[in-house]
Amino acid sequence: FTITTKPVPVLLTGFLDNKYPVFDTLGFNPADTIIYIILPVECNHCDSTSPPISKIDHISLGRLAEAVRIHEMFSNSYLVTFGHDGRGLACESVIIVEAAVQLGADSIRIYTLDHAETMWRGASRFTGKFGIMSRVIIVTDAMSMIRAMKIYREFGHRPTAAPVNFACRITTSDSMCRWLPSTRNINIMTSAMNELMGLVFFNLFLSGNHQSKS
Repeated sequence: FTITTKPVPVLLTGFLDNKYPVFDTLGFNPADTIIYIILPVECNHCDSTSPPISKIDHISLGRLAEAVRIHEMFSNSYLVTFGHDGRGLACESVIIVEAAVQLGADSIRIYTLDHAETMWRGASRFTGKFGIMSRVIIVTDAMSMIRAMKIYREFGHRPTAAPVNFACRITTSDSMCRWLPSTRNINIMTSAMNELMGLVFFNLFLSGNHQSKS
């Protein structure tokens, strides 16, 4: 019963969710060099008549909106996007580009990475295409940001975090509701456990391996 209440997910996800603050331009120096905004996206399977926005997973829409917001702040920025369809298959790049353009992104400043269904593969493809960059902004869920930052540092980059979709927050108005069971809390617990296992896997099998080979 306790895992269905809000305090338990908050306790478990606290260090994942709160590691990095929301992206703030005050702490970011927009130098003349190109800024690459990394955007992992998950697509839905919809009929061909659906607009591009409807083909983007609802959680990924939060990432997309934040990436476009940052993209519009800096004229020297490029979106670099990749993704999958929830079944491990590559998401069609044209869908992501069209959805980004619908939200206001400049189509000529968008790159897509093929065969990059995971964050690790995305970092590998990005490095192979652009080299090692210091002006990289990663836009992904707050809970996944620690692992994402570790991965891009593993490839030699110096990324800046732009987390979105913060999973858990407790406010004073939650004093009674926080103890009510909810399936959402179970979903958060599941996501947190998956992320923790991902971090363990990275630390055991991936950390240091790429740099030692390069």
